[in-house]
Amino acid sequence: MSIKPAAAHPPEVACQFAADMKAYHDDIRRDGIAVGTRHMLLEHMPAGQSFG
Repeated sequence: MSIKPAAAHPPEVACQFAADMKAYHDDIRRDGIAVGTRHMLLEHMPAGQSFG
């Protein structure tokens, strides 16, 4: 499995991640953050690979 180094991600991704972590204590926003993070991870995974 190939994982992109942190430097390969655009600064917007890091800023959004930081904002999401600050908002994570809110139960409603937590679900949205989890879904968004899953989609972001899927974009960077090799084709045919799954989480589990």
